Amino acid sequence: MKKKEKIYILSILIVILSVFVSFPVHAKKSSLKLNKSKITLYTGKSTTLKVKGKYKKVKWSSNNKKVATVNKKGRVTAKKPGKAVIICRDKKKHVCKCVVVVKKKNVSELNNGNYGVFLGVNKGNLKASKKKIDKYKIIVIDAQEFSKEQISNWKSEGHIVYSYLNVGSIETYRSYYKEYKHLALKSYDNWPDEYWIDVSDASWQSKIIDIGKSLTKKGVDGFFIDNTDVYYQYHKTSIYKGLENILLGLEEYTSNIIINGGDTFVEELIDNGKTDLISGVNQESVFSKIVDYEQNRFKAQSKETTKYYQSYLKQCKNAGLDVYIIEYTKDYDIGKKAKRYCDQNNYEIYITDSIDLD
Repeated sequence: MKKKEKIYILSILIVILSVFVSFPVHAKKSSLKLNKSKITLYTGKSTTLKVKGKYKKVKWSSNNKKVATVNKKGRVTAKKPGKAVIICRDKKKHVCKCVVVVKKKNVSELNNGNYGVFLGVNKGNLKASKKKIDKYKIIVIDAQEFSKEQISNWKSEGHIVYSYLNVGSIETYRSYYKEYKHLALKSYDNWPDEYWIDVSDASWQSKIIDIGKSLTKKGVDGFFIDNTDVYYQYHKTSIYKGLENILLGLEEYTSNIIINGGDTFVEELIDNGKTDLISGVNQESVFSKIVDYEQNRFKAQSKETTKYYQSYLKQCKNAGLDVYIIEYTKDYDIGKKAKRYCDQNNYEIYITDSIDLD
């Protein structure tokens, strides 16, 4: 090859190379991004973060696992109130983040203020519970724990005051326990200081009626009758008649009588045409269930039980009785479901996250 031709070819190569040098090919920047940069979750709830684009292999982590965790699929679960950062990394160590704010949604926010149950409130903790009680129109308290003056104060503030009255069992802390402990039948499950009692005994019937009389003298507007379930535990005519006699005696002092639980007894009242002895029923745990009484642990009620209670409460409503419900839950969604059901059926509901009812 001639020298001139070599120079010409070399010149062309230089020109070609200069083009590539002048216009280099850059690698594309990472497009690693999440579908959300900030989310708010309530405790116990979850959501899934997604990576935008085609990224098959990424790694997830949380900088505060006590507040929020994340699994290998980007599923974020809120643990407790606070703030955490969820971090996503690809193989090239590109990083994107999502801030997670965890809040606690209190089920008490669902209550409308019409009906509240405060059986755990006494003289000792009344000051701490007063603001809560003040929010409710109808309040259920244990009037044996309070003076006539205190009940008068509540009524002057516009409250309708119902007193708890345990007719079907006896607690060891009651002043009259020693006098009637010989009527105890068996221990009460989950309540170690309480025993089912023989309501067929005339002396017990008289005692309960006398207590009712003393409570009305204090000024209570009605009674919240508990543990007529003794008729379920001991399904005898004498037990049914004993309960009926108590109601007949209490009727002399008030017509405002709510039966808590006691579906077996109430259904028989309805069948016997005796619903004039009571004004309403309260049913606990229609949508929720107590799992651990000491630790305040709850879960959703079984569908079968919920369906049964709904049928029972409809029967009570059709019989002309007012219907009230107490739900024990920390799960906002369960509380919301129960609240919606009550709104649809014109029932009153009180939702609490503690069996202490204080």
